[in-house]
Amino acid sequence: VCQAYDDVEPNLARLRDRIEIWCHTLVENSMHEYEPVPQLVASVMAAVDYRGGGTAGVDGIVETTNDATVTIRYRPGITPDMWVVINGERWDIRYIEDPHNRHETLVLHVERVVT
Repeated sequence: VCQAYDDVEPNLARLRDRIEIWCHTLVENSMHEYEPVPQLVASVMAAVDYRGGGTAGVDGIVETTNDATVTIRYRPGITPDMWVVINGERWDIRYIEDPHNRHETLVLHVERVVT
């Protein structure tokens, strides 16, 4: 008998792209105020699957959106307020999935907006 759980295995051989995961950290400046500073969380291997996107134009400004899914090994602490860098370009994390809550992989749904 085949169960759905048998079909989901982390195929680690597919993780061929290196990405960086970034977040903002609050640092106190010279005026004793806290300001967000980008901080590298991790550099990990991933499988990047580009999904397409679209364009929209308002008042002569054209905005292009690209979507992708990024599969990485499970890492606790990854949140949607972080972003990933793929080939030197920033992609914002829209939402995160943990397939079947097995803590084997994370699927990051990311978006890049260019104006």
